[in-house]
Amino acid sequence: MKVAIHQPNYIPSFRYFYKISLVDCFIFLDDVKLSKGGFENRNKIIINGIPQWLTVPLTMANIKDCEYARDWKKRHKKTICYNYKSFPNFDLIYDIYCKSLEFRFSEMNIYFIKEVCKLLKFKTKFIRQSEFKTEGSKTDLLINILDKLEASYYVSNKAKYLEAEKFKIPIEYVNYKTDQPELSIIHDLMLH
Repeated sequence: MKVAIHQPNYIPSFRYFYKISLVDCFIFLDDVKLSKGGFENRNKIIINGIPQWLTVPLTMANIKDCEYARDWKKRHKKTICYNYKSFPNFDLIYDIYCKSLEFRFSEMNIYFIKEVCKLLKFKTKFIRQSEFKTEGSKTDLLINILDKLEASYYVSNKAKYLEAEKFKIPIEYVNYKTDQPELSIIHDLMLH
């Protein structure tokens, strides 16, 4: 079984979904600390013709326990609506996005990701790390999860912290290249 593990990111890019498309099982790494400056709570969309960040303000905690630091939903909805309302698939994608906002932070991200995967007809199984007991950090945590799942392959982005020599199973690195700016998949889905 091919497995990938990743934090549940906010309105992720196409690259994130490409990684999901490569695996049988995708683990949401939701019981780890929110990384400052990461993509768990921010991503780029086109605003007035320029790629710009949309950031969800959060209290620092484990991803599954994060709380919103202030109100932001109305502004994000308005920004997406203003910049994408003329796109062909606006209604469908905007509805998924708005529905995701009804949930707490990690559940919001997971809901959005799973709904987009349904739309893309992915057959990937999803599991939250918080659903089972895991130990370790960085590479050791990933190996612990993969062992519990009896994974035969690990699909990963290249990461500085990843100690490949510790793995007992093959690592397949995601090889996704694009000339386009890295934007939320919202942009691509609304266009096509």
